[in-house]
Amino acid sequence: MSWTRLFADKWILDLTYLSPIESNVYIRLQLEMLRTSEPLLNNMKVLARYTGCTVKTFVKALDVLLSIGHVTRLRRWAFVESASLKKIK
Repeated sequence: MSWTRLFADKWILDLTYLSPIESNVYIRLQLEMLRTSEPLLNNMKVLARYTGCTVKTFVKALDVLLSIGHVTRLRRWAFVESASLKKIK
C-alpha cells in the first residue's frame, strides 16, 4: 500500500455532526478511495457490504453525506485526489 497523507484535523471536523453510521460510511469510503487511488463504483450493494451496513442503512447514510457535501457522485474526486496523490508520489 502506498503512503498517503491523512489530515486528521479535517476528518475530525468532517465527522463532528455525523452519526456513528454516517461516520463509518464516510471514513470507509474515503479510505477505500485512498487505497485504490480512484473513484468508487456506484454499486450500492457492494459499497454497503464494504461498510458493513445493510443497503437500506447505507443509502440513508449516503443521502446525508451527499446532502451536506461530504460525498459527491460525480467523478470530480478523480481530478482532485489524483492530483494530490501525484504530488505525494
